[in-house]
Amino acid sequence: MELSTPTPILPPSVCASAIHTIGYERRTLDEFIAILRRAPVDTLIDTRHRAGSRKRGFAKTALTEALREIGIRYEHRRELGTPPHLMEVMRTAGSYSLDAYEEHFDEHPELLTDLQPLVAGARTVLLCYELDPAVCHRSVLARRVAHEVDLKVVHL
Repeated sequence: MELSTPTPILPPSVCASAIHTIGYERRTLDEFIAILRRAPVDTLIDTRHRAGSRKRGFAKTALTEALREIGIRYEHRRELGTPPHLMEVMRTAGSYSLDAYEEHFDEHPELLTDLQPLVAGARTVLLCYELDPAVCHRSVLARRVAHEVDLKVVHL
């Protein structure tokens, strides 16, 4: 299966100074794991409000085990996911607004503050479903946290 977006292979020196993001849409678990291995990362932070998935291997328990096998720590941060009230706005409007997510962080800056030490101290990747980071809340999250701890954002 060919991926729709190229997978960057970065030297470890670049990776150590970056926060990564990844989406699993249209990827198999094997493809996903291979990308993480090449990055490389130490910690995956699941930014989905609900860490379940209909896609084989990407629900919380299965993903935790798969990552453990390759030495990557899994951490679910439910509070970083799209809050139910924003999901309701999306369903009603028929589209997702990254502006609403920006406002959510403006209203809850502690969410970013709590994440900063982890991101600054480990090679971290933020996970969500969407393959394209431009349409996913993880891009907003990564950009804002990276700015605070002086890291680059690399979308895998």
